[in-house]
Amino acid sequence: FKMNSGLDTGDILFQEKVAIGEDEGSSRLLLRLSNLASKKLPELILHPDEWQLWVQDEKGASHAPKIEKSELQINWRSKTNQIEYQIRGLDFNGGAWTSFRGNRITILKAMAGTKALQPGTLEETSGELFVGSIDGSLKIEEVKPAGGKTMPAKVWLNGARLQVGDK
Repeated sequence: FKMNSGLDTGDILFQEKVAIGEDEGSSRLLLRLSNLASKKLPELILHPDEWQLWVQDEKGASHAPKIEKSELQINWRSKTNQIEYQIRGLDFNGGAWTSFRGNRITILKAMAGTKALQPGTLEETSGELFVGSIDGSLKIEEVKPAGGKTMPAKVWLNGARLQVGDK
C-alpha cells in the first residue's frame, strides 16, 4: 500500500487472495504471507514505473482492536469452534491459555474432539488429551506449560498424571 495520513487507508499496490488452511494458526499464516511478500517485493522495487495503485474500498475495511490480555484466557463454556478459533488466532500473541492445578498452560494447537465432556474437564484416551467445551470437546495437540518449552500434549500428559474429573 502507499502511505497517507490515515491508518491503513493508503492506496493498494499489491494484493493477493490466499486461502487459510483448516488448521493453520496465525503465526504460520503470517510466515506464509511474509514469504509471499518477500518474493513479490523485488519485482515491485525494480519496476516502479509499472505500479498500478488502486484506492481501498472503505466498505470492506474493518478496524482490528488491540487484543486485551483477558481475551487470551480460554472460557471452556464456549463452543468448540470458538475455542479452536481463539487458539489458532492467538498463537502468535502469547497464545490462548488455561490453568491446570493452579499453573498456567498455553494451548498452541487443538482441533475439535470426539468426546462429550463437561466444560473444562480433562480426559486422556490412548495418549490423547481432550478438554470439554459447552458442546463437545477439543483434542489438544500442542501445549506450553508456564516456564516450560513447547511440547506435544502427549508428552505433557506423561508428567501431568491426570485423575478422573480433573479440570
